[in-house]
Amino acid sequence: VDTSITIIRGESRSFGGQALTESGIYTDTFSSSHGCDSIIRLKLIKENLNITIRQNGPICEGRGLELIAEGVPESMTSKWMGPNNFSASGNSVEIPHVALSDAGQYTLQCIKDGAVLYQGETEITIMETKLAKDTIFLTEEEPFLLNGASITEPGEYLDTLLSSNGCDSIVTHVVRKITGESNAPLCEGQDLVLSTMGQQTQDNLFWRTPNNQTIQADAQTRIPAVQRASNAGTYTLEIDVNGKNIIIGKTKVDVYP
Repeated sequence: VDTSITIIRGESRSFGGQALTESGIYTDTFSSSHGCDSIIRLKLIKENLNITIRQNGPICEGRGLELIAEGVPESMTSKWMGPNNFSASGNSVEIPHVALSDAGQYTLQCIKDGAVLYQGETEITIMETKLAKDTIFLTEEEPFLLNGASITEPGEYLDTLLSSNGCDSIVTHVVRKITGESNAPLCEGQDLVLSTMGQQTQDNLFWRTPNNQTIQADAQTRIPAVQRASNAGTYTLEIDVNGKNIIIGKTKVDVYP
């Protein structure tokens, strides 16, 4: 009697009281019920596993990682293991929105009947997505342009840039608007009141007078008994940002005799 059996690497076949693991032709003799011998010849074919691991790395932080095992026989199950106690089953698995801590070595095990018949590794590289934040003050002279659009209202605006490593850099622009006004026109001898709106406690805000003096700007700044010669003119509202003075508003003060 001739028979043929195919096994894969790591499997064995019991025949004639021994566990066969290599390709070849094996014979064994069995006694039949009527006392005649039966000779069985077994042709054992060992097929090597041809399993390939594919992945979509290197990838950018925040994107999805794909792990794919190709060439896995249907009789085997695939198990993946990786950083942060990652574990999953299947020939194709995905980790959405990866973090930098997800980088490292991932292991594939192909299992049949509880035995690991194949094990392979792949290294995953995750590149940083840079985040930045800045503050923009709207001014009368220079509008804030973002991707060709003029921004005129305060708020938070996102801008996505492509960095040198091919990953996005996301910049959050915090757009603020501080305005200033006065109670002008005035007569000589009246008090000038300069008012600001939209300021925050950490702002280093000041008024610059027509004669180039600076006055700390509060919600209301009072200059008593103004005179036409010394107090009339244009007052500029400025803010100190990292040592740089930015003009964010102006108001004209007329003083009449």
